[in-house]
Amino acid sequence: MRRPLHTTVLLFALALVGPASAQSPKPPWRWTLDERLAGRDDVVAAAARLRDARMGEVSSLSKSASTSKQPTLDQFDFISGRTHPELLVPWELFDHMMEMAYADDPEVRSIFREAKRSSLASSGLPADFWDKLEAVSVAYLSDRRQTRDLHKRLVSDPAVKNRIRIQTASLENLKCRDRAMAIAAARQEFGEKFDRFLYEGIAPNMTIAVGRLGRISQTREHEIDGGCK
Repeated sequence: MRRPLHTTVLLFALALVGPASAQSPKPPWRWTLDERLAGRDDVVAAAARLRDARMGEVSSLSKSASTSKQPTLDQFDFISGRTHPELLVPWELFDHMMEMAYADDPEVRSIFREAKRSSLASSGLPADFWDKLEAVSVAYLSDRRQTRDLHKRLVSDPAVKNRIRIQTASLENLKCRDRAMAIAAARQEFGEKFDRFLYEGIAPNMTIAVGRLGRISQTREHEIDGGCK
């Protein structure tokens, strides 16, 4: 039985649009942490990302690894913020942004901030965003500076090395707490615009390799999200 012409045209249009056309996909900044982690744990999708990595998208990461001492590529998940921003977690984006936007080198800071000017505007953030963000991130930025300063010079004395190791672990825990507080304060100050900027302005220039540790990784991500309390 032949379908009426208008029915055939309608079915063809639906095939082009796809079944999800009735609902707009959730923007990456609105994903929950559990949704992001579930996406990372999708074995089929992770294998596809790994194939992309092997095709050269992040080949520089694998070339620097020593095959005799480093885990194999199959033990990693490669996440590109350009293609899968929703799989990056906020603290990863926040760390990268803060490292660049408040770098010691004023030229690095200037170049980075200028590159993000249009993304800031499209996210609806104010012109004095960087000053306001710094004001609510003072403790976190201090933790970063102290950690960096601990490792400025090479140390050979075992006792000094051990002391630096203990101090670093303590500072990393403080940084985790202060990062969570800074992100919460930024959300309070800027609302959803802040997360939108992270995922539209920061994520596209990031690619990370994360160990595929299953539930261990999920537990740790929840700890970090909560400030390592």
